[in-house]
Amino acid sequence: MKFLTIIMSMLLICAAVNAVAQEENVPAAAEPPEAEDLVIADIDAAWEDTYTIPDICDFKMTFPEEPLVEKHCFPIEQEEGKESEGTEPKETCVEKISFIKVFFGKATIEINAICRNTKTEDYERYTEEIMQKTLVNVIKPDRIEDYQVYSSSEDNYRYAFINGIADNNENGFEVSLLHLWVSPKSLLNVEAYLKGVSDEYADIYFSRIMRSIEHAGESEAP
Repeated sequence: MKFLTIIMSMLLICAAVNAVAQEENVPAAAEPPEAEDLVIADIDAAWEDTYTIPDICDFKMTFPEEPLVEKHCFPIEQEEGKESEGTEPKETCVEKISFIKVFFGKATIEINAICRNTKTEDYERYTEEIMQKTLVNVIKPDRIEDYQVYSSSEDNYRYAFINGIADNNENGFEVSLLHLWVSPKSLLNVEAYLKGVSDEYADIYFSRIMRSIEHAGESEAP
């Protein structure tokens, strides 16, 4: 009887040892993907069809779906001391690109972009300092107190952008992000707004569109 008891004890010990050994050899379960990774993967899938600013512009930006494109006209500035002739056009027209994305119950993205032809003297006039001052005037600093402005110059173009945030009381917040890009041939003006309550999907969506703005020649470089 004692012999059987000893044998049973040995078998139980061996079984326990084998169980521990198996547990140590079992690979750890893969960690679930982070919520942000899932959001980015979802947005990547939506970015298969894109639309860029027309080829007439030296700059481009990418949208996940085709935006609204409409004709936008504004008066032509007359040179000081020069009288306008009857045959000269009083205005010039360009394509205005509008994009709206609504995340129901959370946030709304609104983006307007206009790219028009420029002359060499326009490029020389739009220094970094002038571009920064222009953006500050547009963003309405009397309403948006917390804002940051940045500018940079490259070999054949300059750009500046300003971002700010305002509290919309019961409606959440409003993020304003304005871009101004200029080259000897083109002037791109982009006004973008993210309104509502904080939403990770909307934040990444908004950021990706705005970060897509670039000089068209950069993407063609090897």
